[in-house]
Amino acid sequence: SFIQHLPWLRWGWWLAPENSEEARAAYQMYEKAYTEQKYLRALYYIGLHQLHGWGTPRDVIKAQGHLKQSVDEESDRHSAYLLATTYPRSSSEYWEYMEKSADWGLPTAQYILARSQLFKTQNEQMQDKAISWLKRAAIQRYVPAMQLLAYALSRRGNPRFDYEAYQWAYRAHAEGGFSATILNRLYAKLSDEDKYRADQIQNEDLQEFQKTSERLFQQPGTSW
Repeated sequence: SFIQHLPWLRWGWWLAPENSEEARAAYQMYEKAYTEQKYLRALYYIGLHQLHGWGTPRDVIKAQGHLKQSVDEESDRHSAYLLATTYPRSSSEYWEYMEKSADWGLPTAQYILARSQLFKTQNEQMQDKAISWLKRAAIQRYVPAMQLLAYALSRRGNPRFDYEAYQWAYRAHAEGGFSATILNRLYAKLSDEDKYRADQIQNEDLQEFQKTSERLFQQPGTSW
């Protein structure tokens, strides 16, 4: 079936002009997949094309309609995220759909929610909720979340969080995140006992973390 090739169609027109032959062909194929075979995932791509004017006239209202349908019928996290971005950040719709996307596992949305809660208030309950979102994104090896999680834990002012902060910073560093300088600063905050612990098991911990993440989520940030 041609449906199995749909996720790869975008690479044919990604760098091509908006109204290129490749973009139009891809849009028509997505429409065909939905109208003829009711392939729900095509709704995301239809909405994406309509939102940006790729191979079809730009139409935000139509895009919102297809993305909402995808959210309602498939609980698609990509559609919820893209739909959220069509509204102002100050609107209730933006946060409603962003939270749906985060609930359904998109690390980018989880990171955005965490940032909004982490820096909005010093309320401990909100801080805990933000850290919970960050952990859900960080386990997917979403580097911005890994870095922010390490930062959030390190600034809690409680030594019992220092080792976990260093642990996430070390994992982020291995994924190309934090520099060695920042990593060394967090290491310096550790107690002697935690430094010894880190020296003994950090490589083993990193390997176990990467294996677990790959088993659950394949590549970093993988969503489909």
